[in-house]
Amino acid sequence: MKLSLRISTAAGLALAAAPALAQLYDNGPLITGPATCSVGNNSSALQTGNNLLGSNVNNDSFRIADDFTVPAAAPGWQISSVRLFTYQTGASHLNPSTIAGATLRIWDGPPNVAGSTVLFGDTTTNRMTSTSFSTIFRHGAGCLTNRPIMQVDATVGVSLPPGTYWLDWGITPTGAIVSGPWQPLVTILGQRNKAGSNGLQLVGATWQAIEDAGSQPPAPQDAAFTFTGTVAAPAPGACCFIDGTCQQLTIAACATGSGVFRGDGVTCAAAACPQPGACCNADGTCQVVAASLCTGADQVYHGNSSTCAGANCAATGACCGLDGVCAVVTAASCQGSNGLYRGAASTCAAANCPTPYPYVGAPVFIVDATGQNGTFCGPESIAEITVADSFTVGAVDVSMFITHEWQGDLVFTLTHVPSNTSVEFYNRVPFQSGGSYDANNFGASPNNADLFRVIDSAANFYRTPPVPAGGIPGARGHWKPDVSLAAFAGVNSAGVWRLRVKDCGGPADIGNLEYWLLSLHRPGAAVCYANCDNSTQAPVLNVADFGCFLTRYASGDPYANCDASTQPPVLNVADFGCFLTKYAAGCP
Repeated sequence: MKLSLRISTAAGLALAAAPALAQLYDNGPLITGPATCSVGNNSSALQTGNNLLGSNVNNDSFRIADDFTVPAAAPGWQISSVRLFTYQTGASHLNPSTIAGATLRIWDGPPNVAGSTVLFGDTTTNRMTSTSFSTIFRHGAGCLTNRPIMQVDATVGVSLPPGTYWLDWGITPTGAIVSGPWQPLVTILGQRNKAGSNGLQLVGATWQAIEDAGSQPPAPQDAAFTFTGTVAAPAPGACCFIDGTCQQLTIAACATGSGVFRGDGVTCAAAACPQPGACCNADGTCQVVAASLCTGADQVYHGNSSTCAGANCAATGACCGLDGVCAVVTAASCQGSNGLYRGAASTCAAANCPTPYPYVGAPVFIVDATGQNGTFCGPESIAEITVADSFTVGAVDVSMFITHEWQGDLVFTLTHVPSNTSVEFYNRVPFQSGGSYDANNFGASPNNADLFRVIDSAANFYRTPPVPAGGIPGARGHWKPDVSLAAFAGVNSAGVWRLRVKDCGGPADIGNLEYWLLSLHRPGAAVCYANCDNSTQAPVLNVADFGCFLTRYASGDPYANCDASTQPPVLNVADFGCFLTKYAAGCP
């Protein structure tokens, strides 16, 4: 398929034309004939014995998967893009498409089979490049135009050798129409299905076969999509390994070696593979490992390329436990207990630990959302803590244990009733994604060390990255709220505090608000950001803090993200200006 055309330039150079793109694969068809109800358009009509117009493919709670094969006779496929198909009942083909995005993954085996590996893609990156009416209407026996099928083009950019693979995808709507989106199924005139149909639908956390039970026996179904690209041997690219090394490999070879593929044609120099860094353990020991190997509850990773000498793992300082008790331990040990570390050489006398107020009531059931794809949020589930103490609040944080089958369904709000102060700190994680995290539970148990702690001083937001796509099952530790809890500073502590939770995602996922803990900080309790080295001798802000900030910036330490930016690169020149501003403001 490579063109032989050459263009002679004035300089006497010959430039070969790029290989022409062509349709590599079609998992259809969809069209059963011309649309009798719309001149110039086409129908995808249910066939006798079937009654399943489509399967939900809303990226919020559902996904669709189907297989494809790169022929053994071909050297391979270089897939540039995929065309997906979807519809929303009640949409109009005369209006702009109501589709906002598409996510996709390519697997080396069925996604419902243990051992299958994702070779490319994720459930959060919007890869859609365009969407428009496909000229096809989905309908039953009578021609109707209220289900116009939209085509959704998405970029891929992956090379694959011969073999059988699986594509899975999810569609995000604009919200203009509440239906679906739905995946139209492969339709062949006069047949209930295509031979070999084996499409899958992800419902919550479970993959299940797509079957049309309109008549018995149920007929397995396939989902339509097409690939565009070139027939060519897989192009190698940079493959980063956990030890920081890099090789030029194909995507399949990279996956076999448990590496991370950076893209066709990407060089190792351009990939800049992450280098291992210092990992501090609770006992004060240190080893240089990849970030992915320093994820224990009581381990602290000091950034890529950091050294054990610079990490000073054996240093100890005051640790404020969630129970309000202070102990002098290492930073890693403090992190393991979910405590607040006040810095190396800090003392409990000066720690100013927050006061804990635990919830003592029974677990509260979280009512599921109702309607198509959770059109209507469930009623709020409320757990109250009454604080008898009276003092001015300097800061607030919330630790919680929530059992629920889909993290991305939930909306969290903290309210101080007497002052009528409320903050909706999470709205369907991750932030602005439409609730795509399908992991279960916030927190692993009601034990302090296992709680999910929402605190403004945390290093990271609960977003991808650093959170893996889909979320962390039973996530624990410190996480920034998507909306700061600073609004509570200055209120009087006394009175009722409410944690309010509601389900606003797709139906069929339920859970409980099991337990939560309110931590109230008195003014001055917060660690001063500009005191980078956590010094305690006056003046605590000095030239050493500049060197500390530069070192932590160079090592990629999340602390250096002074302005809490989320767009890559999160560490940039703006963080220097932010640090200077906070240094000039001084410490309380």
